[in-house]
Amino acid sequence: MSLSPSSLNQYFRCPRQWKYQRKDEVKPIQVDDIAARFGVNFHEQIIPEYYRSISEQPSAETIADTARQVFDREFDRSLEDLRGRGEACLNGFIGFEQNRLKSWRIYKPLFVEKEFESGGFHGIVDFYGSGFIVDWKTFEGGGVVSTEMVRQSAVYRLLLEDAGYPVSEVLFVMLPSNRVLKPLLASRNWVEEERQRFLALTGRGEYSPHRSAFCKYCPYVLRCFHEERWLWW
Repeated sequence: MSLSPSSLNQYFRCPRQWKYQRKDEVKPIQVDDIAARFGVNFHEQIIPEYYRSISEQPSAETIADTARQVFDREFDRSLEDLRGRGEACLNGFIGFEQNRLKSWRIYKPLFVEKEFESGGFHGIVDFYGSGFIVDWKTFEGGGVVSTEMVRQSAVYRLLLEDAGYPVSEVLFVMLPSNRVLKPLLASRNWVEEERQRFLALTGRGEYSPHRSAFCKYCPYVLRCFHEERWLWW
């Protein structure tokens, strides 16, 4: 079984949700996940188009002008209710890129949004250049380095190093605030232990739900309530 960082993190966040979605392939409650569409718009349209449009050695002004022009062209008009959040993410992106311009010898990334698979893992890396992996976050989250970030960075490092790309650091960029989180890079042994722990638990059929305040946002909450006879609000 090949695991992505999101799959591994989902299991440890809530084994029951992982089982419904990835093992049983239960059809979730159909809702318009506008937040997910917003993230896709930035990751798959706006940011890649920016890197296709920008020159090799731009000025700080060119970075801002190009990013705003791309945003105006590529922002999904069905997301108008989130335009304010989109502009905040755009400003965070511009700020990060202008800061990076001052200190990175090579400005343009080697690649963006590229998929890799190796060692029982797979994943899509948002950005790689000059030994750095950058992962864009279009939401603020908790604002601190989490275990999920450590897992994600460890998997990305394994994937890229197996493909011959050295990794010195993984940066999580919180676009709404332009804050950068830098988790310590866990070893290959550690992430393999996490994979083996996942395989052992799923092999024993361990899919107990983990109740939290996020249950009310889960698309499987009604099914879970029906099976477990509880609901956490």
